[in-house]
Amino acid sequence: MVSNAPQIMTFRNRHFLKLLDFAPAEIECLLDTALTLKRLRAARHEQETLTGRKVGLLFHQSRPEVRWTSELALAAQGASLHYYGPGESALQGDDSQTCSGKLLGRLFDGIAVFGLAQEKLEELARHAGCAVCNLGNSTFQPVGVLADLLTVKEVSSRPFHELSFTFLGDGRSPIAQSLMVAVSKLGIDFRFCGPKDMQPEETLVETCNALSSETGGQLRLFTDPKEAVQGADFISSHSWYSEDKKSWEKRVKKLFPYRVTQDLLAESGNARCFLLHRLPAVLDEDSEYGARCRKMFEVDGLEVSRDLFDSISNLSFDQAENQLHCCKAVMVSLLA
Repeated sequence: MVSNAPQIMTFRNRHFLKLLDFAPAEIECLLDTALTLKRLRAARHEQETLTGRKVGLLFHQSRPEVRWTSELALAAQGASLHYYGPGESALQGDDSQTCSGKLLGRLFDGIAVFGLAQEKLEELARHAGCAVCNLGNSTFQPVGVLADLLTVKEVSSRPFHELSFTFLGDGRSPIAQSLMVAVSKLGIDFRFCGPKDMQPEETLVETCNALSSETGGQLRLFTDPKEAVQGADFISSHSWYSEDKKSWEKRVKKLFPYRVTQDLLAESGNARCFLLHRLPAVLDEDSEYGARCRKMFEVDGLEVSRDLFDSISNLSFDQAENQLHCCKAVMVSLLA
């Protein structure tokens, strides 16, 4: 029988801006809360814990899948949500974070922000009289990484500290940076693999090495994909898309050797090695970007080969769904 009273760690009077701010036990608790909420939803026993709470969704960039999951998460928990798209929230440009934050705190019980630079987000949180949740920006994507870890937790029978994780791609991407922090806090054996000039930022590497030494994890940097995936339980990839159309071709060519295929997965030597990939994936020619990439490389599937993406080893849609449950867990922990 499914319990309808999940144990929730309360983070009142706190913000959710980056995983560096949270202890390993707190991250594990958020994952347990997300898993419980997911099970309750599947059993149709989910209860509304945010009834009467007013939450502002402030999006500085358009990202449909983030809006879908955050709106649905808040609605399912009974919150009164109010969406403001790019240009509507007065948090960008020269607008005062002090004034905006103090006013938003008087209007809302909590605000969830997407696309605001981390520095501005931290400043906003210092002045806001309400909880602030980072739905993702160009530096950190803490909710998305929680979803990745929840997916790992669901398919693995072993604890985090016994797992090996390889990330392929751009080490300075927000996904790589957030993931590196999270796995270091959970004691996971983490390998980053990418071009030399896309290695993770040195200061963050030092921070994560210090975290790993406390949790029993390990952080290693590679440039050779075959070497990096040896013994891995999970291989993670990400979108190579860049808004800068002038440099996108150079970027994609540099990342192409780090494309994940069935053959690379087999190099792990692990019959139960899984693929993690943040959607979207470039598989078709239904966009200008996809068409140009297909013409350039003549392959079926850019960051991930089509046959691997269509296989049972691909967990990307589980990751995408789990963003819903992790967003719920964060907002409930902050506001319930």
